[in-house]
Amino acid sequence: MEKFLLFISVFVFFINADGQSLDNRYFSYVSNKGVVYFFYPQKLSKVEGIENFCYDLTYVANSDLATLNFTIETKNIVEIAELGICYANDTIKIEDYSMLFRDVVKNGYETRITSTIKKTNLLNIYGSSETMCFVLTLKDGRICKASYNRKRWKKDSSVFTKILNSIY
Repeated sequence: MEKFLLFISVFVFFINADGQSLDNRYFSYVSNKGVVYFFYPQKLSKVEGIENFCYDLTYVANSDLATLNFTIETKNIVEIAELGICYANDTIKIEDYSMLFRDVVKNGYETRITSTIKKTNLLNIYGSSETMCFVLTLKDGRICKASYNRKRWKKDSSVFTKILNSIY
């Protein structure tokens, strides 16, 4: 019996050898559309042209699309003309997006945007060894960016890939 418990312990250790807990990354619940997976907000530390950037994902099992929401904080009011996600040598242009709200915050404005993205694109993005980067082109022509730092990307992309593959 002791050998069996030792075997199970070693097995569980190696299955989750990267030490990343999946529990604090998302939660799921059952709705009338199926099982809904909500990926907790991720604040990206490398930003250009904006003060803060945070995104979250919602995926309903057996769907081709996920909902991608993000919040940006800026010193001035901004209007987004184009939205894309760059990874490796590819760029995914997000066509379907809209503003949910804009609010005044301590040092400027907070804008919340909602969009959709194909699950296959998410798998490609998180499966890439290259850090993903959100690129926002503003109506005044300025380009703003938000991305992970390399160390965090390595951890998060691995975890999100595991989660997405487990619910495919």
